[in-house]
Amino acid sequence: MTSTNTVNAIIYARISQDREGAGLGVDRQTEDARDLAERLGWRVLRVEADNDISAYSGKPRPGYERMLAAIESGEANAVIAWHADRLHRRTIELVSRVVR
Repeated sequence: MTSTNTVNAIIYARISQDREGAGLGVDRQTEDARDLAERLGWRVLRVEADNDISAYSGKPRPGYERMLAAIESGEANAVIAWHADRLHRRTIELVSRVVR
C-alpha cells in the first residue's frame, strides 16, 4: 500500500501508429511526463507503454493493463499520461474498470 502523503505514479505512454518504428513518440510522451512528475514532486514508480497499438483496435494493451492493476492494487495512486486520449478513446473503457 502507498502512503496517503506520497504520490506514487505510473507513467503511461501510447502511440497508435509508430511510423518510424523507433518508439520516438512514446519516448517524447515519457520525457514530458517525467518533467511533470518532477515539477509536482511525484515519485515515478515505472513507465508502462504500448507502442504502435491503437486504442480503437481492440488489441490487448499490456502496458495499460499493468497500469490499471497497479492502481487497483494500491501500488500506485496516480497516473501521468501526455493526454487523456493516450489512456482511452471511449469513456466506458475507463469507467468500467475504475468505478465499481
